[in-house]
Amino acid sequence: MELNNFLVRAKVNTYANSGEGRESKLEDGSRELVYKEEGWTYRDRYFGFNPFFGEEIIWKNKRVVWGMNYYGKILSEAVSDEKIYEFLKKALLRVDKSMPFRGLKALDEGDFNYRNSASGSVEEFHGVEMILYQGKRVYELKYHGGIIKSSMADNDSKSLQIAKKFLGKEVEIMIDRPIGSQHPKHDFVYEANYGYVPDVKAPDGEDLDAYYLGVSQPLEKARGVVAAIIHRPDDDDDKLIVVPQGTNMTDEEIEKQISFQEKWFKHEIVRIN
Repeated sequence: MELNNFLVRAKVNTYANSGEGRESKLEDGSRELVYKEEGWTYRDRYFGFNPFFGEEIIWKNKRVVWGMNYYGKILSEAVSDEKIYEFLKKALLRVDKSMPFRGLKALDEGDFNYRNSASGSVEEFHGVEMILYQGKRVYELKYHGGIIKSSMADNDSKSLQIAKKFLGKEVEIMIDRPIGSQHPKHDFVYEANYGYVPDVKAPDGEDLDAYYLGVSQPLEKARGVVAAIIHRPDDDDDKLIVVPQGTNMTDEEIEKQISFQEKWFKHEIVRIN
């Protein structure tokens, strides 16, 4: 949902709020809108006016993670281009977080009707949006896209490559720093059970570290499913997030339980795509 939430904010703060005339004009003839937050960048670049073609790309920590292509045009002169695009922006401002590709499914206002039909999820999708004026179709746009993965495994750190092999799998971990214990060197107390996967070596030569979340009592060992990875892009020392079988946790819930230690490190939560 982290990607979905960012997409909504990016879309609301770019074309839907500005439209034509406020984007950057590039030397290749394209126009560009950019939105940034910490660790995230969204870029919408398009060519032409009617018809037009565009591409939206998202980077997370300087790594391309998502993209969408679109092609649209005005189909009728029954109403001015300006009025069509003004109504379009109203629809795009109401982007749906569950399907954050274009606007909401339907919007009716006076003589105008907006319809958006999409299939799939943020991971892979395609769809069509259209605007009708007095019952006649006057605008249409087709789009498709999804998650982007690098074809080069060495783009991942060694620690992340090792940790990804365990995503979604059941593991047993030994807990050497249970809830309530003091860190041996630093002045903080463990607010979650913390340990390691025996005989799985991390790049630092030690066993692969793991948090065991979803329980409130100190443990000596535990078995559960690897729900996520805490990836430290500046420190090749990633951690598994292990939870009891059948337990679901949001990114926000994970962050809350690991912040006692991870707040000191730049990190991101990696899940199964």
